[in-house]
Amino acid sequence: MRGRTIVAIGLVLVALPPRTSAAQPPPATLAAFDNYVRLTDGRARSEVTDSLHFLWIDGLSDTRRGQVLKSLGQGDVVVERTETRDRSREIEVPGAMLHHWVGTVFVPHVAVGQAVALLQDYDRHGEVFAPVITQAKLLSQNGSDFTFTMRFVIRKVISATLNTDEKAHFERPSADRAWSRIVATRIAEVDDAGTAVEKEKPPGQDHGYLWQLISYWRFLERDGGTYIQCESVSLSRSLPFGVGWLFGRAAAGVPRDITASNLGAARRYLLR
Repeated sequence: MRGRTIVAIGLVLVALPPRTSAAQPPPATLAAFDNYVRLTDGRARSEVTDSLHFLWIDGLSDTRRGQVLKSLGQGDVVVERTETRDRSREIEVPGAMLHHWVGTVFVPHVAVGQAVALLQDYDRHGEVFAPVITQAKLLSQNGSDFTFTMRFVIRKVISATLNTDEKAHFERPSADRAWSRIVATRIAEVDDAGTAVEKEKPPGQDHGYLWQLISYWRFLERDGGTYIQCESVSLSRSLPFGVGWLFGRAAAGVPRDITASNLGAARRYLLR
């Protein structure tokens, strides 16, 4: 009965009429999110230059780190909610749902260069990262900077297809590690995806499933293989009053599932 109720609430949300605010976050929301990203960028820059804490698992307690390493060694994908704080203070992002997850996978007998090359092979992402990513195309490359398009498909509780334009920057500070920052510069919801009449919803008329998306990838060759870490920060529409208390937890899990799916897909492909 509970499962049917959650599905029903999901259908209600999908059927809700779009609101002007759905695709146009209020200025206060964008300002708070930009501040959150600025602080996250600062923390990420300090971590990628720290040889002892390059991965998030390196900052865990000995007991917790041992548990995570055991799971990774068994082939699991480990994903956890994380948070950026401003000098220990929580950062409020009003008028929206902020999602921040970090995940890691370990790929034995694979070099860091192989993992980086897979992420940079954007024309094959529709094959490698299906079913979350169904299409991708490299538009340009200038050294370590890439621009590309990507289509995401959400199929958990809510169903949506999203076209994105994205920019990626990669760094290879040493032979055993690399990192990248990828930002979506445009996000558009697609109506009737995969049909002859598919079209993008105009700005201001979508459901606001995804307003902003930034991801941070890290690659570290260690322990006879390569650790791949993905940290994602995204912003979506707040849920309507009366729905959020039941549906919010399931909807908030969508970014987590995307992170886990992409890391698992990368591991499977590299082990082929």
